[in-house]
Amino acid sequence: MEFKQIQSSGGIRKAVGAKNLDILQQFLIEAVIIGILGDVIGIIVGFIGIHVFSIILSQPGVLGIPLSGMLSMSPIIVIIAFAVSVCIGIFSGIYPALRASRLNPVDAIRYQ
Repeated sequence: MEFKQIQSSGGIRKAVGAKNLDILQQFLIEAVIIGILGDVIGIIVGFIGIHVFSIILSQPGVLGIPLSGMLSMSPIIVIIAFAVSVCIGIFSGIYPALRASRLNPVDAIRYQ
């Protein structure tokens, strides 16, 4: 159902005069923005999780192990994970973008 919505929005844009490149760019920009937002949320949750676990595990009743510096996120790993995630978002957005840009506007509007 979601894929049909993507196709129909591309068809509507084509019906009002958008070029294939315009539709392709729109879908790819949306994929990158969604990927970046997901990355930022994941990084924030990761930092919070590391902080919470380091506090919990350093309590005397739990393990009593001093964890200063043991639980941390390396900046290079965060950058690599960010880049890989954005690339996955781009590659997963290419297929629907190409498909939507090649739609016949009449067919897309008919199925809406």
